[in-house]
Amino acid sequence: MVEKNSNKKVVILAILFLVVVLLFVAYILYDQGILFQEESQGKQEEAPVQEETKIEELAIDTGIVPILYNKVVSGTGEERENLNYWMYREGEGEFQNDSASEQTKMYFVGLHLNTAHADILNCSTTSIPDTIPSLNEYVTYSSACYYNNINDFYSVEYAFSRSYVEAIYYDLFGTLDTFDLSVFIDTDPYGGHRYFYNQDLDMYVMYMTETGGTSGPGSVYSVTKAEKEDGVIRIYESSTPEEDSNDMASSYVYTFEQDEDGLYHFVSRVRES
Repeated sequence: MVEKNSNKKVVILAILFLVVVLLFVAYILYDQGILFQEESQGKQEEAPVQEETKIEELAIDTGIVPILYNKVVSGTGEERENLNYWMYREGEGEFQNDSASEQTKMYFVGLHLNTAHADILNCSTTSIPDTIPSLNEYVTYSSACYYNNINDFYSVEYAFSRSYVEAIYYDLFGTLDTFDLSVFIDTDPYGGHRYFYNQDLDMYVMYMTETGGTSGPGSVYSVTKAEKEDGVIRIYESSTPEEDSNDMASSYVYTFEQDEDGLYHFVSRVRES
């Protein structure tokens, strides 16, 4: 009986010793990162893989590219000249939406004023001021009605509603946060026709002055490529100096960003070289 109990104790001690050894080995393997490694790796492999942004090349003569380009450059055709970029003069050829002056932004608005959407004021009944001074003390702007009287000349007195002007501004820049009614609108590089906001009418009314100018040889500009990447469209443009021009060859990139409604707004024109 005593011998039997003694054998039983030996077996129990052997089992306990084996368990302790196994636990010790398991701890060493776990501490070295060997045990459960496959499970850990499996979890890492299940982590989502971030997709690379795809750049899509766009046609430059059809679709959205010429539509966007023509919003921010005057004139028509595949090639443009220096005067077609008069809106960029304050930025020396460049533009940044978040830092540009409201005057510069209104130059772009002036490109899109269409007299088909204008009211024609009756010169016999309108009470608009005859003249408005300009920043240049030697230049005064006259309403078309007044200009007709003093110059034996006839010109229609156009006026655009504020809502129409705001719609153009929003389409270009995607916000009205900085829209300023005190800023006038020019429709050409010489300022011959300038629109001032009239609070009584809640409209932008056309005023005129005698202007003019000439330009020598400059550069010819054309679009070279366009691409779309993650809701952003970039249009690349290069220039070639004309004969006898003092210009240097240059290149620019225009950036347009898509809003939540799928519309693209002008962000910048930046010189690359």
